[in-house]
Amino acid sequence: MEIGKVFANVGLYTAGVILSCGPSQVYGVIKGAIDLVKLVGLKISLSQLKQHEKALNKHAITQIKNEIEGKKTSLKADAVAMIPLIGAIFSWRVLAPPEKAWSLNALKGVEHAAAHMLNDFHSQIRAILYPLGNDAIANTERYEQARALTKQEIVSGQLPHAKLVEIPVAIRSSHLEALELTHPKTEGTDPPTVVLFHGNAMIGPEMLSIGHYYFSKGFNVLMPTMGGYPGSPGCKTSEATSYQDVEAIKSYLINKGVKDVGYHGLSIGGTLAFQAATAPTSNTEKLRTKFVVADQTLASARDVMATVVRNLGFGAVDRIAKGVALNAAPPSHKVAVGNGEYVYTDGCDNLKKAKILGEKKIPLFAIEADQDALMKNNANSAKDAAGKLISNCYGKEESGHLIRINGPHSSYFYQWDKDYSAFEKTMDEALSIRGIPPLH
Repeated sequence: MEIGKVFANVGLYTAGVILSCGPSQVYGVIKGAIDLVKLVGLKISLSQLKQHEKALNKHAITQIKNEIEGKKTSLKADAVAMIPLIGAIFSWRVLAPPEKAWSLNALKGVEHAAAHMLNDFHSQIRAILYPLGNDAIANTERYEQARALTKQEIVSGQLPHAKLVEIPVAIRSSHLEALELTHPKTEGTDPPTVVLFHGNAMIGPEMLSIGHYYFSKGFNVLMPTMGGYPGSPGCKTSEATSYQDVEAIKSYLINKGVKDVGYHGLSIGGTLAFQAATAPTSNTEKLRTKFVVADQTLASARDVMATVVRNLGFGAVDRIAKGVALNAAPPSHKVAVGNGEYVYTDGCDNLKKAKILGEKKIPLFAIEADQDALMKNNANSAKDAAGKLISNCYGKEESGHLIRINGPHSSYFYQWDKDYSAFEKTMDEALSIRGIPPLH
């Protein structure tokens, strides 16, 4: 898009909404205007370079032009994204290269989520990370078949020591369905429990491959299906309802007499693992957290959204994400979780929670897949999500705590033996060093 058209669109839209802007949005307009002035300067510089191109070394001029084009793109994204209310969405359209026309359908989905975000951060997280929480649940038949198969395997004895349980969520007068693997009680043993939080487009029993690993090491295992997913009705899934689920799960464990617990969360489930270990509630204090495993987990919801947009082919996505953050409603909301206690949503800020784990000396392990396009940052970033989480916990990239596996996001569920050996080896060593669980 020509710079003149950018000016025209920015001017027309800004004039229409400036009177309704709040302080942060007014700042956005001013910042955008300043950046547009810088953009004009770069445009002039580029024009001057073209005039002298013949007199300069071809390779050198190409390098200089590329540097200036990069600065120009970055400033354009910064300026347009700062437009109040819909700046981020508008900037995605402005920066879309012609060859990316194929991605418009995907872009519409992202824009829909961003539109929610500008008014309600919960809605953005639900749209991007919890699509099964929507009223129309896709692939319901598949999940019902998985639930039916689990019940059949329990009845037939194919899953010894397994049972389906209902975990009360008193704050919503509902329940969570969970698959539980329990070792026979023997005198003198009190095995810890590992809670497995599933990823999106999954239900609890689909974590059974990981569950078998922990069970073989002497842990009891609880695999809940989060509220709003098949088997756990009564709400539309969001960050807030998931944090209520976390407290209900911990209450269930405490009532069973569990004292020691580990949390393993896949993808968005990693956010719940962090929340379970760090939430400032009495339930957290009553359980001793032995470890947290962040399995291909996001650093924050905003990071994931920026990555989604970047993967669609947009240039300065970090600038766009900054515009979204500036224009979005405050992400923190007070949520009642039962027992007269409250927690606050934080936009799935796992970086903050990883730091809390470090302060509490709770071991953190982070798994990243080498072809994971969802949790990756751009090529110029020093760390992906897993590396950031480990660094925030330990103050450095702690050796042995960052586990790399093969394949794209969550692929090892389809080829467990091949892809998960790195995790098993690392966890075997870690559990042995710490002497947990006590059965082995």
